[in-house]
Amino acid sequence: YAFYSNWKLALVILAFFPVITISGLIVVTANQSQSERASKSYAKAGSIAYGSISAIRTVLSLNAIPEILRLYSAATLEAYRFATGPLLRQGLINGGFGKNSKTI
Repeated sequence: YAFYSNWKLALVILAFFPVITISGLIVVTANQSQSERASKSYAKAGSIAYGSISAIRTVLSLNAIPEILRLYSAATLEAYRFATGPLLRQGLINGGFGKNSKTI
């Protein structure tokens, strides 16, 4: 019906359809990769916390609290960087996606 009603507009929409599809695919891929990296980093921080809590007597007897805090801080900082690092790229991708959809 679109080609019959307004064939020029239908051709313009068909020309921009691949651009919008590729933008959407890039957004989905970026979101999935960010989630995977962040969850792996949080799992590492969680394992450090679990290990230190389960062996609290050993940690206290060896006076290893500063070392455990350093390891946990490094792991959470890594998780923070993985969670916030790609946000600029995702913002640019989402902004491009919004711009492409507004063009039509």
